[in-house]
Amino acid sequence: MNDTPQARQHERVHDTEQTPLLGGTHNAQEPRTAEPDANDLSSARLAVVFGSIWIIVVLTALDSTIVATLTAVISTSFSSFNNLSWFGTAYLVGTAATQPLAGRWTDIYGRRRGLIVAGIVFGIGTLLCGLATREWVFILGRAVAGAGGGATTATSTFVGADLVPLRRRGVVQGINNIAMGCGTGLGGLVGGLFNKWFGWKMAFLVQLPIVVLGVVLCAVVPDIPSRPAKEDHGRRLDYAGSVTLVLAIVLLLVGLNAGGNQVAWSHPLVWSTMALAVILFALFLYIELRYAAQPIIPLGLLLHRTVWSGCLTYFFAHMAAFATMYYIPIYLQVRGSDPTHASLRFIPQSIGTAIGAYGTGLLIKATGNYVYLSAAAHVFLVAASALATTLDGQTPSWCPFLYLGMMGLGFGAMLVTTMLALISSVEHSEHAVVTSASFTFRAIGSSTGITVASAVFQNTLIRGLHRRLGDGEDIDELTERIRRNLDAIWELDPPTRTAVQDGYMESLRFVFIAILIISAISMACSLVMRQNKLHNNLARR
Repeated sequence: MNDTPQARQHERVHDTEQTPLLGGTHNAQEPRTAEPDANDLSSARLAVVFGSIWIIVVLTALDSTIVATLTAVISTSFSSFNNLSWFGTAYLVGTAATQPLAGRWTDIYGRRRGLIVAGIVFGIGTLLCGLATREWVFILGRAVAGAGGGATTATSTFVGADLVPLRRRGVVQGINNIAMGCGTGLGGLVGGLFNKWFGWKMAFLVQLPIVVLGVVLCAVVPDIPSRPAKEDHGRRLDYAGSVTLVLAIVLLLVGLNAGGNQVAWSHPLVWSTMALAVILFALFLYIELRYAAQPIIPLGLLLHRTVWSGCLTYFFAHMAAFATMYYIPIYLQVRGSDPTHASLRFIPQSIGTAIGAYGTGLLIKATGNYVYLSAAAHVFLVAASALATTLDGQTPSWCPFLYLGMMGLGFGAMLVTTMLALISSVEHSEHAVVTSASFTFRAIGSSTGITVASAVFQNTLIRGLHRRLGDGEDIDELTERIRRNLDAIWELDPPTRTAVQDGYMESLRFVFIAILIISAISMACSLVMRQNKLHNNLARR
């Protein structure tokens, strides 16, 4: 096989926007890339392709807000309110485990097969959540669902890269975010209503028929790419790098979640997991640099200015967004809202995300520029985070509604501008690896955001409650009870309840201050990205 640099350069010259992202050959029944416009599917055919794929993608969005809305209810049913961060982070750790490999795996075995397998895995995880009678079963189900949902979301992006020119991709991503916004908005409402009528488990079980429909459509829609495997690719999948990265992330999150929450920061569980995480991260870097033939995160590529700044933008923006998503409902429930009422606050965020993503896609299609739009997006993110720090027990009820809408508007625009910055800064043959890397940063950022917010919340809450209620064995027991069960607040006498609510509000303010700082860091990273050319067709002209 001729694998000289000259041969590789010759192959790259002939790459088009529809060349397999990581190699592979065309199936005779797939769209081919002979002429610049011959490969462009009609809008109707693209609608069928993405409509089929987005059924499960939308469910992953719906699933995230179902859990965010019902976090307090679910954790209370297991008497483990102080472990609530794991209900969110388990899903996101599962996502981080599969997204790095999704590009290479689906290039070898086909996008269609990848979507089918990912959908089945997501369905199994959702079923486990719906049947869980123990906390560890629910957390396992969240991790399994995250593995399937993460792979589905990543693969839908690769299909977009196969079928849609770069300059139009922002519009497709915008429509995708509208669909996900609908899932996000409906998820909280569906979760709240099903919890009220049938119990929280039914909120998961009702998703299963829709998962089956999505899997069937992905199996039968003809235009979903199904590229054949290259026999030598299996040996080049970076399983060692994936395992070490995922283990490092899990250990890091265990340490962050346990420190000051379940055990003291000086406890061996904390420092040992942190130390092992650092060792595994170092091992991961060694594997990627020295051993992996096909690194899951090409470290040399991350040295590119726009790539590293874009990945860090995703990391910090997702930290801020997911921390907000999980702690605004807690703020509302501490004020006395039931889960159904709290879930309605996700609707403006979903509408904002949809408008921000689709509007940004249209503007990029018209102007070809994303740098200024990225800066504008972060103005909304930072402003919304700053306003959230003012929330307290006397804040008018419409304020969280407005702040979440602003957060969604900035977040939706940021998703589009950052992705286009990343993929326009590298060769088309590197689109999948840079997209996988970005999804990894997004997943780790989401997990870290929830965990850091939980660490800030739980540690400041303990100190605040003791300052307001005093010390003593009875106070320690009361503090532990109301940390495990949010409903216990309403069983307290009025003076004690007021003191506890004030303690919760103070802790939430610290969380929102942390989110503001993280949003500002995301904005600083986004300002480093450069403007690149966006092509108008699949022939990259």
